[in-house]
Amino acid sequence: MEKNFILSNGEEVTVKGAYDCDKSTSLIDVYDSDNILVAEFNGTMPDFDDEDYDEEKFIKKIEEEISWYENY
Repeated sequence: MEKNFILSNGEEVTVKGAYDCDKSTSLIDVYDSDNILVAEFNGTMPDFDDEDYDEEKFIKKIEEEISWYENY
C-alpha cells in the first residue's frame, strides 16, 4: 500500500508500507518526489478509512522521522 501526502513545507512525499525480513518488523518508507528514500521507521500503515485516523498527526510523524533520518 502506498499513499501520497503534502507536508507542511509543501513537499509531496509517498509513503509505502514495507517489511524487514531480517528483523521481522513492519516498516514505513517515505520517498520524495524524485523517488529517493528520505525516511524509514518502524510501524504499520494506518487504516486511512478509520474514523479515528488523524492525518495531521500522521503527517507530523512523517516530518519528525524525515528530520531524524536527515540528521542521523
